[in-house]
Amino acid sequence: MKFETKYAPKTLSEVVYPSTRIEKVIKSMVPKMDKNLILYGNAGTGKTTCAKLIPIEALRVIQNDVNATDAETLNYTGDELNAQGMNNLSNAVSLVCLSNLGKHVVLIDEADRMTATAMDNLKIVMEKAGDRATWIMCTNRFDKISSPVQSRCIELKFTHFNTAGMIKRATQIFANENIKVKSDTVQQLVKSAKGDLRKLNQFLQEVVEG
Repeated sequence: MKFETKYAPKTLSEVVYPSTRIEKVIKSMVPKMDKNLILYGNAGTGKTTCAKLIPIEALRVIQNDVNATDAETLNYTGDELNAQGMNNLSNAVSLVCLSNLGKHVVLIDEADRMTATAMDNLKIVMEKAGDRATWIMCTNRFDKISSPVQSRCIELKFTHFNTAGMIKRATQIFANENIKVKSDTVQQLVKSAKGDLRKLNQFLQEVVEG
């Protein structure tokens, strides 16, 4: 199993956040799911991991609250939201707006791959959904998200992980794998990863597997 999967955070508490502000905003999403988010920044900084964990964490709370309403998560990538994809999304949102089925959480990964037409249509669907849908988008290119969509979301910039956090993560993984590595080696691996946790996981796995 790839370390990226094996050591992926299972809860929001296990995530290494770029800043305390981002941690507070994301954790405040649970359980109300009342904010739309755009998570943007370089690859390997945990955007998609956080986006996927938010509705999972909310569902845990909902399952323990008899007074809570159900929520369904819809997952898309930007290039899936072509004409047919947008039509399917619009129909799903229309259904929840006409019923008492709670709300939808719509995750759009690689949102920068959406066409300009799809982005315009997304604005319309978001308006139609109102508070019956929560939108979470991930993108490497914030400038590719249209202004009308940006204005409906809280923007959270994910920067490269700091050295201390990555050294801590690497040390924990080596300990879990029962591998003894010199601190100088750990620091060199972290330096080579250049703030990209995905790359760091790859380097660590190469060391462990020899």
